[in-house]
Amino acid sequence: MKQLNARDNRSIYLVKLKHVPEKQFVLKKIVCGDEDTLKLTMSEVTTMNSLSHENLISSHCDMVENNPKMLPVFNILMDEFQATAQSRLTEVAKLPKKTQLIEKLLILLQCARGIRCLHSNGIMHRDISPDNIFLNLEDKKVTRVVLS
Repeated sequence: MKQLNARDNRSIYLVKLKHVPEKQFVLKKIVCGDEDTLKLTMSEVTTMNSLSHENLISSHCDMVENNPKMLPVFNILMDEFQATAQSRLTEVAKLPKKTQLIEKLLILLQCARGIRCLHSNGIMHRDISPDNIFLNLEDKKVTRVVLS
């Protein structure tokens, strides 16, 4: 399990599952320390499960309460991915300028499609960053970009 980022009560990890060791998945853990956070998290989970778009992450959510402080913890397991936009942009910086531009435009276009779907459903993403953009790669080329 590799931690990608952590903010406030949320942590995002890249994980491998025992029954599918050749694939990586995104795991988002949310600790709900108060009623407002619990309501917001439940709303986020409901919203994520109601949308279906190739450039939006799909997920499976479990709520676990067996932690020392007895706070509700949501484990949200998301699609399989090979990289984050952050790690990919670091690799792309080593390529020729024209290739860099094409790769960056491909990522931006697919992000824009996901954002358009969110906005058309009355949803505003409040944390778009390279760590929240996940990529599928084939032969070291981006084939799918997904917003988390």
